[in-house]
Amino acid sequence: MELLKRVLTAIVLIPTVLILVLRAPAPLLALVTAVVALLAIHELLKLAEAYGFHPFRWPTYIFVGLFFLVIAIPSATPLLSTSGFTYIALSAAVLAPFIFLSIGMRRADLASAFPSAMVSSFSFAYIALPLACLVQLREQWQGSFYLLYLLLVVWAGDVFAYFIGKSIGRHRMSPRVSPKKTWEGAVASVIASVAVGLLMFHYSLSISTALLHAHLIDLRDGIFNNQQPSLIPIIALSPPRPRRNVRPHRRPPLRRPCPLVLHRLARHDAIGFFWQDAERTRISCKSGRARVPLVPSDAVL
Repeated sequence: MELLKRVLTAIVLIPTVLILVLRAPAPLLALVTAVVALLAIHELLKLAEAYGFHPFRWPTYIFVGLFFLVIAIPSATPLLSTSGFTYIALSAAVLAPFIFLSIGMRRADLASAFPSAMVSSFSFAYIALPLACLVQLREQWQGSFYLLYLLLVVWAGDVFAYFIGKSIGRHRMSPRVSPKKTWEGAVASVIASVAVGLLMFHYSLSISTALLHAHLIDLRDGIFNNQQPSLIPIIALSPPRPRRNVRPHRRPPLRRPCPLVLHRLARHDAIGFFWQDAERTRISCKSGRARVPLVPSDAVL
């Protein structure tokens, strides 16, 4: 019965999540992610209450909801979106402890203010920030493919961990925390995740092309330029170049300008400027005259 429930849930949720990740606009994706974050934070706060803490429920929900509302505002370019998200995330992470501590100071029991603020701040940093990063990742170039890559790697690890751990799992990882988790399932999860990741990287061009033809992604969302030609045919077909006895390049000696030119340059305190001009004109003392004017026509001597 449990296996049937998992299969039915996967059949319903996987296509919905894929369409949401690949085609949904950023505000809608941020809204759905905010709902998931709030549900996860609700579970974490319930767990904290079971251990004797008294976290701030509604302040935490309001703070997380406002955070996702701000990042849901679309930006003009991915660069502006990334910079804006960075400033917002850092500001929220810094302000969260102070806000929750300020709320805790209003309690009659000040001894519970710090633990409650700690739990609320941890729930924001541990759940809300990583999920918000997924929304920001979708806004980047090739972001949809990377987000799909992440989801498939995680799903593969969970599926293999469940089936391998349930069938041949014998050694418990942490009986007090999660009695059904086994080392066999953990090893199978790692192997499956690495294998799916390597396959997706190797066939990223084919997967991106199939998603593009199915109108699930745009050109900016797929990986179409990671296929590089092998160097072996290039080296084998390249003819060897004959060696040439190339003499090292020597700078030609500078010709000394006429003494009359140097005298005129010194009179006007422009040795640095006119020396370069004299070099370009290549005045020769043998000829006794210059081929181009020594100074500009409008200069006053």
